[in-house]
Amino acid sequence: MFINLKTLFNKLRSQFSSNKMNVPDDFKDYQKSRSIKNKQYICHAPFNSLYFNVSGQAAPCWLTLDQQDSYPEKSIREIWNSQKLQSIRRGIQHFELNKHCSTCLKNINNHNFETVLSKLYDNDYPLSDYPTIIEFELSNTCNLECIMCKGELSSSIRKNREQLPPLSTPYDYEFVRQLKEFIPHLKEAKFLGGEPFLIDIYFDIWEQMIEINPEIQITITTNGNVYNERVKRVLNHLKCHLIVSIDSVVEETYEKIRLRGNFQKLMNNFNQLANHAKAHHTYLGVSSNPMRSNWKEIPLMVYFCNQNEVQLWLNTVIYPFEQSMWKMSADELQSAYLYLSSIDFESSNPIHHKNILHFKNFVENQVKVWSREARLEENRRIEFVTTHTFDEVYSAMEQLLMAYFDEDNYLTIGRKSVLKETYLKQLELYINEGQYSISHLYSMPISDILQQLLPKKIVS
Repeated sequence: MFINLKTLFNKLRSQFSSNKMNVPDDFKDYQKSRSIKNKQYICHAPFNSLYFNVSGQAAPCWLTLDQQDSYPEKSIREIWNSQKLQSIRRGIQHFELNKHCSTCLKNINNHNFETVLSKLYDNDYPLSDYPTIIEFELSNTCNLECIMCKGELSSSIRKNREQLPPLSTPYDYEFVRQLKEFIPHLKEAKFLGGEPFLIDIYFDIWEQMIEINPEIQITITTNGNVYNERVKRVLNHLKCHLIVSIDSVVEETYEKIRLRGNFQKLMNNFNQLANHAKAHHTYLGVSSNPMRSNWKEIPLMVYFCNQNEVQLWLNTVIYPFEQSMWKMSADELQSAYLYLSSIDFESSNPIHHKNILHFKNFVENQVKVWSREARLEENRRIEFVTTHTFDEVYSAMEQLLMAYFDEDNYLTIGRKSVLKETYLKQLELYINEGQYSISHLYSMPISDILQQLLPKKIVS
């Protein structure tokens, strides 16, 4: 039997309403930025959403997946009713985001409101005993090998780059059968990959939705390289909103990022999808990943989306570190900020305005902040070498390298071990060169340290 979430919600709402001044100051500006009527909670996800990943783990969102319950160890019903989800709900009620929601908390504290994940769950759906949103990331089946992706999310990468056996999936017919109880209550369903249009179980779920509740608002994130009769049937029978992943509108850059992708095929499919969305009055948007290899072309993405009257979303690439902007040096980030902040756009409608807002948020609340943080870190290390001994600097250098590889979640365990061993051996060579050499190395930005330590042929 479900815990009665209506009763829980009303109880918490009563407690909250009786003392409205308890909203912490750090959250007040964020609350003002939200456009929904019901701002009872800083995040609605724990009360109306479930997210399933490729390993069977389930949580309110992908950022809260750590140490949560899994399918098939527990049924969908048991997961939704679990004490772990209840713990997250209680934390949200008290604005306690440190334990489960630290990423959103950091973005809120930095006033980076446009990229706060909880905003994706802002809606005024009435609370029920069932989730109104389910997000599916059930398989890594994918035809591309994007440079910022990993084998857990791409079967092609897992096979060719990581040279690992295929992932086993916990999802089966029983999972699809259990969904029948939940589908009538859904307002939204979101499908991620891999590439959703290559994942067989998604088509099984879509057929159920066509039969049981074709009014669900479906959102599918696709790489845009798959468009066939099977896909057309889904688009024609469900209310499908599409987000197409495009990291550059420069063909050469696109195909260097989206390995095995075909830019011309993408553009042809994008035009067909745009025509379908217009004819069926559904949403078509573009998702882009600003990285070291394409950040100069992000303004072109804004122009492209404005020209096609579609909304642009700019993701935050945290991993892998070697592709992410936030691990660039302070000088590089400062140059990126100066260039991007100098770009002006013309706005003639709400879509243009929103795209420009997203771009400016990326520049002012991410690139600028990263630049400041990188400068502080580099200055801290410069100061450290002037006040510490050779052995202390050498030990700090080892810790810096180990932390860099340990914290990069897109490296496999085996790859981390190889890189650690190789870099530490190279570091040993600096022992004979004395204090100045180690101090000089430790004072560099981390990207320069890595380049200095190893020949490129070893890093690749």
